[in-house]
Amino acid sequence: MTAAAEAAPNQPGWIRRGRAIAHGFGTVENWLAMFFSLLLTITFGGLFLFAPLAWVEMPWPARLLTPVGTVMAATFDVPYIIRLFAVALRGRRPFTVQAARGQWRPPWPFRPLVVLWWAAHFAGGVVAAVFGAAVKTQGSAERPLLFFMATCYGFAANGFLMATVVAATPSERVQSIVWRSRIIFDVLLGMAGAIVANRFG
Repeated sequence: MTAAAEAAPNQPGWIRRGRAIAHGFGTVENWLAMFFSLLLTITFGGLFLFAPLAWVEMPWPARLLTPVGTVMAATFDVPYIIRLFAVALRGRRPFTVQAARGQWRPPWPFRPLVVLWWAAHFAGGVVAAVFGAAVKTQGSAERPLLFFMATCYGFAANGFLMATVVAATPSERVQSIVWRSRIIFDVLLGMAGAIVANRFG
């Protein structure tokens, strides 16, 4: 038994309750981040995996980009989905961080492309979070649900941010700093969502 575990019973009740609440929030964040990361990854990657079916109808710029996107989706998105399930089954938390750290890091000439690929996923999560809260509704009853969805997309964006950072650097110290700082990003994202919702919602 560690010293921290031995000292836990002697800690004030409010500290133990605070840690229990934090642990519960972390568990909820983990599973919501996983689910919405899966949703966005399947959506984003699926656009390229199934794009060749509409090859003939595409304009020439899209025809040039589609093969690259299809290869990227098959190489990175599909394994990412598999890793998310694998780390969840093994209980390796945080799920999205562990899944990001398990990705293949190609040689330097190709690495910027991978960074841009995950950055595009991150941008998609941000857009879904910010503008998802601004969807026009018929009444106020749907508004809490929209903000809940926006929060979940924000959790997914955190995971994609980590995938971007892991693709850019192998330093676990840098990765840990970015992950611990995600609360700042979440606050900024929430403020942006509130502004957009107030303006367009």
